[in-house]
Amino acid sequence: MKHISILFFLLFFTKIAFAQNETEEQLSFYLPNQDIKMYYSFEEALKEPLEVKIFSLNMFNTGGENVQDTMLYHLEKFKNLERLELSEYTLEEVLPYIKKLPKLQYLNYSTSHVFNLPKEIGELTSLVHLSLLSNELLSLPAEVGKLKNLKYFSCTNNEITALPKEIGQLENLLYLELSHNDLRTLPEELGNLTKLKSLRLNINKIKNIPQ
Repeated sequence: MKHISILFFLLFFTKIAFAQNETEEQLSFYLPNQDIKMYYSFEEALKEPLEVKIFSLNMFNTGGENVQDTMLYHLEKFKNLERLELSEYTLEEVLPYIKKLPKLQYLNYSTSHVFNLPKEIGELTSLVHLSLLSNELLSLPAEVGKLKNLKYFSCTNNEITALPKEIGQLENLLYLELSHNDLRTLPEELGNLTKLKSLRLNINKIKNIPQ
């Protein structure tokens, strides 16, 4: 078994983890393909639902109140949706329904005041990018280990105190961002992430490195 200390060596003594400039590969996880149209309203997207590949859901395109039922009803029509932005919402029940989107690869569920993720998150097996930035997560379910295709995973700026050992099952993970949490320990299984290029752990409370 590869020791977690190897990852820490890479973290603190190479340019990989804390590079000032993002590489083109990293940026590809943040930025949508400029050649693909992004839809910002249901009114526009529902005119051609099967053409929708990127959709951004926010306060301004749902009318504010009672957005949950409306969103769930319409999202099921976007059969070819690949990228979904779900920011600034408290839709704690939304993730179990997103599993109905078979081509979904990118999910941004940030700044939504989420405390817990449902087990159903593990059913989104087509995900390549999962961003949970700036929520209020205290932990991650073991089911995240089922996201075998995940390459980018960010939980920056939450309140996570420990990681499930199953995170070591993310065999294709390239970028793992866990900065600004309340982590005190790390599972040894993190050392199984042999493809990992970047591991960010600054602003945590980690004292000991497991052997």
